[in-house]
Amino acid sequence: YQRKLKQVAKLAKQDSGKDEIASIQKKISRWMKNVFDKILAVLVVANVVVMFCELQHQAKDVNASLGESSQHWPHADAMFRILEIFFCIVFGGELLLRLFVERLLYFTSAYNILDAIVVPLMVFDAIAGHLGPSLSFARVFRVLRIICAVRMVRTISYFQHLRILWNTIASSLAPFIYSMTIMFLCMLMLAILLTQTLRSFILDESNDITRRTWVHQYFGDGVKSLWTVFELTFSGCWPNYVRPIVEEVSWLYAPLFVVYVTAVIFAMSRIVSAMFLKETLQQASADTEMMVRDRAKSTSDIEKNLVALFHAADHDHNGMVTLGEFLDVLSHERIKLWLGMLGVDGSDPVELFNILGGGAAEVHCDAFVYGIKRIKGEARSQDLIPLLNDCKRILNLCEQTQNMFNNVQAKVFSASAEQPQTQTLSIEQTTYDV
Repeated sequence: YQRKLKQVAKLAKQDSGKDEIASIQKKISRWMKNVFDKILAVLVVANVVVMFCELQHQAKDVNASLGESSQHWPHADAMFRILEIFFCIVFGGELLLRLFVERLLYFTSAYNILDAIVVPLMVFDAIAGHLGPSLSFARVFRVLRIICAVRMVRTISYFQHLRILWNTIASSLAPFIYSMTIMFLCMLMLAILLTQTLRSFILDESNDITRRTWVHQYFGDGVKSLWTVFELTFSGCWPNYVRPIVEEVSWLYAPLFVVYVTAVIFAMSRIVSAMFLKETLQQASADTEMMVRDRAKSTSDIEKNLVALFHAADHDHNGMVTLGEFLDVLSHERIKLWLGMLGVDGSDPVELFNILGGGAAEVHCDAFVYGIKRIKGEARSQDLIPLLNDCKRILNLCEQTQNMFNNVQAKVFSASAEQPQTQTLSIEQTTYDV
């Protein structure tokens, strides 16, 4: 018996230890979601900025090898070393915390797997930094750390527009590929046409050698022509490539370029831009998190304004508003206009006060705010459906009452017909007997 008691006590201690660990995991997870993720997002961006500054500092060796002067940063190496160790400690601690909280579930996300690869490489790079940047291959993988910042976007309200843009790019990937395919086919056809027609101009030795060299440089073969057409399509400097051909080679190229510039560079490019704008607006209107946040902010602002209105009406500061105080505050036209913007008709203050107070002489702050929020705006289905159900129940009760009355009336008439000699029996007494 004692041995069994010890086993039970041991199991109880193990369960208690598991409960304590689970409680600690929940607390750490809650803290990481509310505070640590936001701080970590800033540190990820700061790490990238430090990496850029370190590369700028390392350029002094390149400048010295070329005989150029460079700005000297005193104590820069030591500072970058300290910052590198600091970021390694922070990111390594973050990795360990997430492994402790999420366990094997940590590896279900692609970003977490990338984290598990990048962070050890950063630590290895910090330890083996004496090998030099040319041999420290882990330094290249540190750039991938910026990809992990994408997972912080959903936790930081400041990046809500970036989230919308990212969702727009993801949802517009297929239309983008189709539109770019069409534009590529147009550029390819123009490149083939220019390469074939300008070949005779390049081979004609009677033409100016400078012009022949220029045409050959930009339109000498298929690849050169395609790259030139790509530049004049997307760079906006198409006159630099079109005008020399029209003026030096032949004016017959002018209609060709007019059609291409009008149809592809102007029309098709703007159609693609309009498509992206449409997708952006759709993503902004369909973004659930932003809608919930905006709705919560709007509701909170309305509640604060209603509470401020209640305190302005409560002259004696007893937490209750009487009819006189309510009439006094609604005598201001601005208050009526503001209530009208909320969808509350303030033209009859007495009726509005009775609706808010339910016929009471005074209205509490909670009842005031709740009542205004319920009656503001047009009638909603959420309010009309219960009213419709109540009307149906009332109609059913009326029909049942009518049927019962008809049955009673029929029995009364039948009883009166069976006993005609009982004249003293009144209709009321017969009905009572039935």
